Amino acid sequence: MLPSRFWIAVCLCVCTAVCIADPLPPASLEPFAEQFENIDSPEFGFLREVAESSRIIGIGESTHGTADYTDLVREMIEYLSAECGYDTLIIESSVGEAAYFNEYILSQRDDLERILTEVNTSWRYRTTQFVELLNWLREYNRAHADRPIELHGMEMQIVAADAVRLRAFLEAVGSDVAVPAFQKHLWQRIPRSEHLSDYQQILTILDAFDSNREKWIESQGVDAYLVAFHHAEVIQQFLLASAQAREQRKHDLRDLYMGENVEWILSFRGGDSKALVWAHNAHIAKGVDNGIVDVLGHQLDKRFGSSYYAIATDFGTGSFLAFPPDADVVGWTMQRYERDQVEPGTFTNTLHELGNPNVFVDLRAAAEASPELSCRLKEPLLMMTGAGSQKHPQETWEYQLGTKFDAVIHLGQTEPIEWVEFESGD
Repeated sequence: MLPSRFWIAVCLCVCTAVCIADPLPPASLEPFAEQFENIDSPEFGFLREVAESSRIIGIGESTHGTADYTDLVREMIEYLSAECGYDTLIIESSVGEAAYFNEYILSQRDDLERILTEVNTSWRYRTTQFVELLNWLREYNRAHADRPIELHGMEMQIVAADAVRLRAFLEAVGSDVAVPAFQKHLWQRIPRSEHLSDYQQILTILDAFDSNREKWIESQGVDAYLVAFHHAEVIQQFLLASAQAREQRKHDLRDLYMGENVEWILSFRGGDSKALVWAHNAHIAKGVDNGIVDVLGHQLDKRFGSSYYAIATDFGTGSFLAFPPDADVVGWTMQRYERDQVEPGTFTNTLHELGNPNVFVDLRAAAEASPELSCRLKEPLLMMTGAGSQKHPQETWEYQLGTKFDAVIHLGQTEPIEWVEFESGD
């Protein structure tokens, strides 16, 4: 009998030979692919099985400046709410800022223009597509008051809105504990004396919540108490992350805290709540991404296991908006970028050929069904790149899509986001 190490060596050679072969042919993934013509919820039946077995679906975007990805989120939450009971949309916005969006879609306020221009600090949400999403949610909730969809933020890079809402709660309960303004963001330098003073003050605030718990709950109700306490926790997250001398540690803590905030949201919403989490592919991914960051998706994978299902997005041809890769040199002016063709030999091209014009590919099912596909999907795949806030400097890169995501949605043709215009001209 041959020694076991011989068979291990043979298996390694076979797997290596398979994994360095030519790009995956479209036919190999056809059994795990569902084509769809339009970004339209009635065509999203391919989500039913994974949605029913998951508590969280993460939907990534390969660029922040693509209009179709916001449209995709709108149609996904429409399908998931109607067919699978999903009642929470979580976005890459600060906890405090998103609370204003949530009040708008619950018809508790009508000042959307002010929210977008004075409260919201992200250009991603000043688009016609995001406003259409908000208005769809608002109309949906008016028709489904017994089971509304709520919108929550998970970010802690900017906490000025959290401070405003925390201050309002403390005033409502008659507390004279002061709340600093917290006007700086995570990536700014904060003088050590200011930082120490702010941190001591947030500890004082947290102590006040502990010592006045029963009285403040009686005054404002348990939900208001928990939400206000969470705003204080988010400010503490900001202070702990901003204290880091190395930028890498700020990235690490940012994703760690986003994971904690998603967990808090689901706990607050209740045991049967299900969420669609929308962020960049680099955050939705399982494992290490965005450099060497233990990203949000990995945090959710550790907390929720197989009930977290991560979907990447990719596109074939089209346009998107982004800041240039060398913005520090040429200036931070947003530009329009065009992709006229899909590079042959890339996995993006494989997906493009599978699409009609769009396609959903269940990578998890493919890996489980075929040892050969499992091996191939564990290797880096050559993909066309997109953008975060800045366009990636290279046109293609090797990316471990098959190990970081359970599925991918490829859109054949995309358009850039459009800036919202208000009647006041702002």
